[in-house]
Amino acid sequence: MSQRHPDGPSASHQPGRRRPRAIVVGATFGGLYAEALAAPHSPVELVGLLSTGSATSASLADRLGVSLYTDPGSLPAVDIAFVVVRSGVVGGEGTRICEQLLARGIHVMQEQPVHADEMLSLLRVAKASSTCYAVNDFYSRIAPVRQFIGAAQALGNRSRVRYLHARSSIHVAYPLFIIISAVVGPLTPARIMLPQRLDGTESSFVSGRIMLGDVTVDLLIQNELCPSEPDSHARLMHSIAVGCDAGELVLAHTHGSTRWYRRPHAVAGWMDVQIAEPVGVDFEPTTLQVRNELWPNAIRLAAADFIESIDGADTMITQRFVRAARLWSDFTSAMGPATLIDPNPPVEIAASDLVVQ
Repeated sequence: MSQRHPDGPSASHQPGRRRPRAIVVGATFGGLYAEALAAPHSPVELVGLLSTGSATSASLADRLGVSLYTDPGSLPAVDIAFVVVRSGVVGGEGTRICEQLLARGIHVMQEQPVHADEMLSLLRVAKASSTCYAVNDFYSRIAPVRQFIGAAQALGNRSRVRYLHARSSIHVAYPLFIIISAVVGPLTPARIMLPQRLDGTESSFVSGRIMLGDVTVDLLIQNELCPSEPDSHARLMHSIAVGCDAGELVLAHTHGSTRWYRRPHAVAGWMDVQIAEPVGVDFEPTTLQVRNELWPNAIRLAAADFIESIDGADTMITQRFVRAARLWSDFTSAMGPATLIDPNPPVEIAASDLVVQ
C-alpha cells in the first residue's frame, strides 16, 4: 500500500471507558479474530477462546495469554461473544452456539455466511433475552472496500447508477451481496435470471443477472469447491464495476484501489484528462499486509460498530441486510450445486514472468 488508511476513531478503544469482556468461538478463522481482538488498541478485552480444545486452539490461547474453554457452560461472565464457526446454512454448529450464548445473556456477533431465516430466528432469541445479535459480513469493513462503497454512494448521489458488474468466487459471494446492497438503490423488486447451461459444457464460472428495480446487476461466480479444503482454491475475490451516465467506478480487487473511468464520448477536440483516475488512497498491499493489517483492522472496526449498536440499543441487522442475504441464497440456489474439484496447488507466476523481452 502506498499510504496507510486510518481505522477512524470508532475502531480504537476510547480511554477511560471499561472495555467489554469478550470471547471468540472457533480457532480456525476465529484465530484471526482472537489475534485482532487481543491487541492493545482493541475495543474489547479478550478474556477467552471457546473451541473443541485442539492443539491449535490451545497454542493460540497460550500465545495470547487467555483462557481456553471447551464447554459453553464453563464460560466466565462475559459481555460479547464473536462466533466464528460455520453456520447452519453451510453445515456447521455456529447458529446453535449463537442461540445458546444469546439465551445466557451474552451479546453475539456471528461471522458470515448466515441464512436470512437463521438471522431472524436469532434476532427473536436476542429480543427474548434482552441481548444484541449481529452478523459480520467481514469484507465490507476492509479499508479498500469501505473506500469503494463510499465512492460508489457519492457517485450515486451525482448520477443514477445504471448497472453493476461483479465477479467473485462462491467462497466470498455472501459479502458480495452485502456490498451490492450498499451500492445499489432499492433491492426490490428483484428478478433473478440465469442462462441454462449448454449440454456437455464445463466451466468454472456461472453467470447470471439480477434486475433490482431498473438497475441491471450482472454476476460471474466461480462455482467450485474443494471438499478437503473448502476455504481454499478460490480463483478470485471481488471485482466490481458500478456504471452510470458519467462513467464507471471500478474496484479491481477486494484489497485493491478504486479507479474512476470517465465515459468516453466524441468531442471536437481531445481533452487532456486521465483515462483512469485514482479515487482516495492507493492500495497495493502484500499478502502479509492483508493478513496482519487490513483484516485485523476490519475485525476491530466490526467489534467497535457492534459495541456502539449495543450501547444505543440498536440493531445492525437492517431489513436491507436481511434482503441482501435472501438474494444471496436465492441466487446461489439458482446456480445449482458447486462443482467439486481436487486440491491441486496453483501454478506460481510472478508479474516479471509475463514481460516479453
